Amino acid sequence: MRKILVVDDSSVIQRIYQTYLSRYSSAEVLLAPNGAEALDTLTRQSEVDLILLDVNMPVMNGLEFLVRLKHEPAHKDIPVIVVSTRGSEVEAQRCLDLGAQGFLKKPFGTPELYRAIEQTIGA
Repeated sequence: MRKILVVDDSSVIQRIYQTYLSRYSSAEVLLAPNGAEALDTLTRQSEVDLILLDVNMPVMNGLEFLVRLKHEPAHKDIPVIVVSTRGSEVEAQRCLDLGAQGFLKKPFGTPELYRAIEQTIGA
């Protein structure tokens, strides 16, 4: 069973992820409403396989989280897919430059989410 950390401040989006991901290889979904809580979750959880990361969040946004994550030796290799309402090529490239492995624009459907996951961590 894959362990996927969803970092998004919207409880609606969190529920959508839980629904979509429960159908995807019965993934275990961990939730964090911002980057700071996501870092805390990572210190308590072992072997997170993937992070789905929003950009616009309070406390610590997604870009700040990416920078911090990539400087943490224990977590720097966890693949990250940024999922954002900002879908410009410039925004996507900025996320990739900061260490994300993928970028998905909101709104998205299950096929797009599953494809992004498979391209990032395999089936």
